[in-house]
Amino acid sequence: MIKDNIKGLLLGIFIVIVLLSFCMALDSADEISNINESSLPHNIPKGTIVMNNSSIVTVNESASVIVVKHNDVIHTIKPKYHTITITGKPSCSRCARNHIPYRWFTRSYVNYCPNCHRYGTLGNKHKYGSRYEQEISCFHCDSDFCVYDGHEKYSWSNKYLRRA
Repeated sequence: MIKDNIKGLLLGIFIVIVLLSFCMALDSADEISNINESSLPHNIPKGTIVMNNSSIVTVNESASVIVVKHNDVIHTIKPKYHTITITGKPSCSRCARNHIPYRWFTRSYVNYCPNCHRYGTLGNKHKYGSRYEQEISCFHCDSDFCVYDGHEKYSWSNKYLRRA
């Protein structure tokens, strides 16, 4: 008897959630479709979202700057984290196992060390041992990461850098 009541309650909650999400989807689609196209400027860049005839949101191609225009006031939003961009060759055991070509790659990562949990500590230490491949190192805990996939250089490690 109690199991039937719990099952009924869970089923009711599930149905209410589905109905609410459906209503929210219809409501947001209605707001976007009611745009008066004659009031919009003609030179809107690709990737622009227009909402309520007064707000325009533009994201540049690298997603590094978001521009929001609301009631003729322009707000520029930049990401809260810094990135590091480095050029190097694959140098971890995973790249060797997966037969990644040994050539130069340029990658961007969030400047955050997953081992010591600090922002702004990654860089190229220009170590003598990595002079042919380059690597990303943490200046605080001295962890080393592969440029190609951001994997820590120990084969047993499961730490990765986050791609920007």
